[in-house]
Amino acid sequence: MNINQKLAKFQKQLPTKYIDFTARPEKALAKINCAYQWEVDQHFAVTSLYKSLAESVAIALFNGFVYRWNNYYLDKPVVMVNEKQREYWESKNPNRWLRQRIKMIKRGAKSLPVALNRLKSKGLREMEAQVWALKCTELARESAQDGLTVVDVMEAVQLLADKWGFKPSPSIQDDCMFEGESIADYEFRIEVDSAWLHLDYLLDEKWWSRRIEVAYRQFCEHCQIIAGRVRKGASEYLSMAGRADYKERQDANILALSQVVARNEETGEEVPALDILKSSTANPKIKRCEFMVRSAGFEAIAQELGLMGGFFTITAPSRFHAFTSTKNNKKAYDNENYKGATPKQTQKYLSKIWSRARAKLKRMNIYVFGFRICEPHHDGTPHWHALFFFKPDDEQALRFVLADYFTKEDRDELHVNRDDFKVWAKAIKAGFATPDMFNPDKKAERKHIFSVSKRIKRRFDYKRLDPKKGSATAYIAKYIAKNIDGFQLSDDQETGTPADVKARAVRGWASLWNVRQFQQIGGASVSVWRELRRLEQTADEVAEMKARKAAEEKGEKHVSTLKIESFYDLQKQHDSIEVARISANKGSWSMYIQAMGGIFCSRKDHPVKMVYKDATSARGETVKKLKGVTNNNKTMITRAGSWKFTHKSTETVGVKTGAQRPWSSDTNCTVSIDPIKKQEVSDLLESQGERVNEQVVTDLLSLTNIVIEERWVGDEKRTVWGRLKQNSLNIGGNFRLKVWEERVKRNITYIDPHLVRFEYDPTGRKNAVFNVRYESVADKRMKAEHNEVLHGEAFPMTWDEFVSEGTLHDDKSEIHEYEFIYSRFEKGEITEEEFVAYMNNMLHFHDKFGVTGNKMWELGRFSEFTNCIKPFTTEYVKRVRTWGNKLLDKKVNKKQAGNG
Repeated sequence: MNINQKLAKFQKQLPTKYIDFTARPEKALAKINCAYQWEVDQHFAVTSLYKSLAESVAIALFNGFVYRWNNYYLDKPVVMVNEKQREYWESKNPNRWLRQRIKMIKRGAKSLPVALNRLKSKGLREMEAQVWALKCTELARESAQDGLTVVDVMEAVQLLADKWGFKPSPSIQDDCMFEGESIADYEFRIEVDSAWLHLDYLLDEKWWSRRIEVAYRQFCEHCQIIAGRVRKGASEYLSMAGRADYKERQDANILALSQVVARNEETGEEVPALDILKSSTANPKIKRCEFMVRSAGFEAIAQELGLMGGFFTITAPSRFHAFTSTKNNKKAYDNENYKGATPKQTQKYLSKIWSRARAKLKRMNIYVFGFRICEPHHDGTPHWHALFFFKPDDEQALRFVLADYFTKEDRDELHVNRDDFKVWAKAIKAGFATPDMFNPDKKAERKHIFSVSKRIKRRFDYKRLDPKKGSATAYIAKYIAKNIDGFQLSDDQETGTPADVKARAVRGWASLWNVRQFQQIGGASVSVWRELRRLEQTADEVAEMKARKAAEEKGEKHVSTLKIESFYDLQKQHDSIEVARISANKGSWSMYIQAMGGIFCSRKDHPVKMVYKDATSARGETVKKLKGVTNNNKTMITRAGSWKFTHKSTETVGVKTGAQRPWSSDTNCTVSIDPIKKQEVSDLLESQGERVNEQVVTDLLSLTNIVIEERWVGDEKRTVWGRLKQNSLNIGGNFRLKVWEERVKRNITYIDPHLVRFEYDPTGRKNAVFNVRYESVADKRMKAEHNEVLHGEAFPMTWDEFVSEGTLHDDKSEIHEYEFIYSRFEKGEITEEEFVAYMNNMLHFHDKFGVTGNKMWELGRFSEFTNCIKPFTTEYVKRVRTWGNKLLDKKVNKKQAGNG
């Protein structure tokens, strides 16, 4: 079949099969007699697009093809003057452009190892997730039946996920070694546990559904970029389809959160999830204000230390950009160097170069601090803005290192080469670099380096901040607002788009491509800053806050009544946690940096750090859960209780239905358990060497975490947890048992009741301050007795007897402490077991005075010793006197034996 016959067949099919490809190059067809050429090229374009791409993307590419075909044949000269002109027009050929775009999309489609028509709708994508989860399960079962280990099974199943480019990232398991366990056995156990967790992800249908949904969404947006729907003049930053999808997901999240509350499982307190969202940094207004405060704080520190500031703009090479702008920045046109990279790949490239440059600066002992902001170009390609503060002597070296690293690739397009940077490097090493760039005597080097810096400006630009022209915070405010909420920014003059709409598109772009927009470089931990602001304020601070709000509502100016104290006065009056809390509560980032040891203090040397506690996820992963802040001597709890998200009750929602599912994970009714399963679990426990009883087996079969064993070893509380997992692979039975040990040191993450001393804050705040004393030999002996008490020994005295007879005579604060503990017990804040343990150990603590009284007795200071034990019971006094007499008899007998 020749070309004419193909065209005839194509013309017959055009009204039906290709009905959506309606664009035509009217101007070119009207002026030039090239109808036959149009039919040939149209046949090529339509058939190529229809066979390989989704309908919406194919139509967009076809429209772009028609636009280029029209311009190409309108402007193309009839006769080519020379070979150079021929090459130029060949590069503008619309057929070539279309082939390149189809090739890029096909390359991107390789990340999706299934046909695109199987991912068109959400229902089809969920079905595909079921298929791949089932494939993984079948492969895992077959591998297990072939005798492979769990690690080998996991590696075999991972090969399936590699086709999509997916890889689970379970939490790193750092379980402690069991007693008597060798290093090899420990490493093998951790490897096996990690392999099981890895498999849990790969066999999970919901995990596959989430990953496939994100991958398909990113692929569709990438196609929109290639088709020219993400650019200036069309839709900046994010395509119209991407914007609609982001808004739809945001609305769905708000609707879902409106039906959810956070419930404290200990106190029963409930907080609407939307209120939590509005009061967190997820609120754009709060996020923007926090960045402005931190930026102003960095600038204040820089001014105090005599540092200077610089603003850096960093862009990726040309091959990462789908479109480029004209010089007046009004129109966009295709970039011939574009190789089909996604924004995610571009961000990964920039991050990799930054990590190398940062390591180089560290080797050169150049310290910088500030912010890095990532925002998109009009075509969605990310670029960076960085505001750094540094020593004036380091300016030229810093500028050279960043310029060198971020322009190493594709330097030809910048019209610079390696020799140009060698001259620059030689000038830096020679030592004649000055804050004013270079020594005036070196005119040749100075002129050359200025020329190089001008040529690389498209990729790397540097501006020295001049305090006379404005503050650094004011300079960066535009970039912060532009990428958050568009606050106080003017509308786009060219398109008339409101600033807040453009900011929403930027947030949608960052959400879609999983790009970190803001990153703090250097300085103290912002997590500690936020946790300190969660602590309860003093009465004066609360009153000040209410007065400020009242003044704002009336439109009046508020004059603070709080006493202004210098940082050094605060250090004299308060400990490190309180100084840092006051600084954070005032919103003074510079003062907070000082409280954390200064701007050049490393993170490991900060006086206030985060405290975490071990928790177990639904998959059985050991994860770290935030608890509070500590300075090693004192710990302040910022997240007391256990909070869980749950749906609102039917009364709150206003929906009346039948029986509802209980929000608790525990069932409150008796459930009959298959005796065969019970026997299987019992055998499994025995094979693991664990304690077996009816209750343990029942709890395990409920598929919840249970405590198998709990004990104290030194200053650590060791808890052996167990969880039964459904074994779909049938390796060794229908179930597998995951056992792990949690080790918590009492002086940081676990506060044992009998070592707690509750201090009453002089300002009346309710935060519990824990002073944990270090253990002596007597403390360890006391703790051993405490362990015996926990195993069923009753408290030997009544409460009244303990208050009246079991306290020290001269220590009235201790009576106050006991009454406070008892009131907590009556309110149900502490359990009966904790209360009994506390009372017993305080009684043993008083017994310890007999030990310390040993020296008093031997030195003959009997009256001082009896005064210490005066308020104790008669039986206790008799016991101490008997013990003392025996000691005295031994001493006398030893002395007599020595004399003899």
